[in-house]
Amino acid sequence: MQTKYIFVLGGGYSGLGKGVVTASIARIVKNLGFRIKICKVDPYFNFGAGDQNPNEHGEVFVTEDGGEIDQDFGYYERFTGVPCWKNYNITSGKIFWKVINDGMKGKYLGKSIQLIPHVRNAIKNEILSINDADVVIIEIGGTIGDDESTIFLRAIESMINEDKKDCIIFVLAPLVFNESVGEPKTKIVQNCIRDLNSFGLRADAIILRTQFSSFLDEKRREKISVHCGIAPENIFTDPDIDTIYRLPFIFSEQGLGNFLKQRLGYPERQEVWEGFNDFIKKWDSATVRIPIAYVGKYVKEGGGVHKDAYISVEEALKRACIEFGYMPEIHRIDAETCERDLSALSNVAGIIVPGGYGARGFEGKIAAIKYARENNIPFLGLCLGLQLGVIEFARNVCGIEGAHTDEQDEEGI
Repeated sequence: MQTKYIFVLGGGYSGLGKGVVTASIARIVKNLGFRIKICKVDPYFNFGAGDQNPNEHGEVFVTEDGGEIDQDFGYYERFTGVPCWKNYNITSGKIFWKVINDGMKGKYLGKSIQLIPHVRNAIKNEILSINDADVVIIEIGGTIGDDESTIFLRAIESMINEDKKDCIIFVLAPLVFNESVGEPKTKIVQNCIRDLNSFGLRADAIILRTQFSSFLDEKRREKISVHCGIAPENIFTDPDIDTIYRLPFIFSEQGLGNFLKQRLGYPERQEVWEGFNDFIKKWDSATVRIPIAYVGKYVKEGGGVHKDAYISVEEALKRACIEFGYMPEIHRIDAETCERDLSALSNVAGIIVPGGYGARGFEGKIAAIKYARENNIPFLGLCLGLQLGVIEFARNVCGIEGAHTDEQDEEGI
């Protein structure tokens, strides 16, 4: 079959969870028996995620081919089991770098290099190079209407109208609850679709991010349908849930699988959930709670807790605990706090110290490791965390004064 493309766009504001939604859609497509690949477009001008602050952008995901790319690829792989590669993360930085270099090599034959067609076509070529799949699912970072996202929407429009590619567009938008009137309001959703339409694009389906566990009532479903030009049955909800791994099932219950197999042209196919639902069954049966702490330098953000900086650690911890019948209680501990106060570690059953560069929080992590050793608390060191475990033992058990790592002290032992 000719490759088809599914685009997942977000509107309203960031942080709605497009990565998890994209992974859930990809899982359903895979369950329908299609060969899939997943990529993400990030409009920022960094070349990749490897040089970005985890407090701002979240954790870096490392691919099998050594790429340092966006953390959402972790969701893609965990949900689908399909490996992703470094070229699947398309950034504005990579695109503009390529266009400029191609211009310097004379590939444009001296023409003035412009956003359209040159940058737009470079984006299309990157997306189309991800082939050898029945369906390619593409998450578009940012929100509809962002200045930096505009050229990517132009590329999608060109793929549909000029290249005649079969594309499906999902829009994830917030259904905001107005407490003063006691009801959810749909205006933001309507504005998202209007902004999308201004680029010559039309949504095939809308997914509403909502805090409500129940599905959308018919009154508001009909209102959104009328104002957005979307069939009522193609409007789905993304509610707050206890685990993100339940989301593909929730989408399937609402008929998203039926929508996809009709839209992809294979209405006779059936969803096969074998294997994926095992984790949910174990999650539902896990009753014993176990407190686990991780001590990191990227925990605080504006006085709060920034969990995305160590998202793979948290997800791996959940999977491991659930596998053995435990429900983890994750305690996120700031490494700098441990330099003066270790009381937050007093009631935990295990301590993890993940990686992190720079001197900030260095001694706090060592203090936490020492606390774990002296109190017989199981300890797991990851990357720099493992180095610090060796340093702590060298200092406090072997008596090697000045034991250090050359990442911090070139003269250290």
